[in-house]
Amino acid sequence: MSNIQTTMMHMPLSLTHLLDRAKTFGKNREIVTRLPNKTLHKTDWATVAARAENLAASLVGLGIQVGERVATLSWNHA
Repeated sequence: MSNIQTTMMHMPLSLTHLLDRAKTFGKNREIVTRLPNKTLHKTDWATVAARAENLAASLVGLGIQVGERVATLSWNHA
């Protein structure tokens, strides 16, 4: 009998992991998006990560618990 692992990944494919990796390895990498009015919005991964962490803390403060779902509908830009 072989020792085959049951998953292809050694880590979860989650937004938290992806954001942590971007913050670690590309924190100063610029992110540029074009807004509906055709202007450009510029930020970096460190700022995006900080904003996501602030949102997560706010949701916890509102009583959202691990495993509960929170959703939003927004355009694909800043």
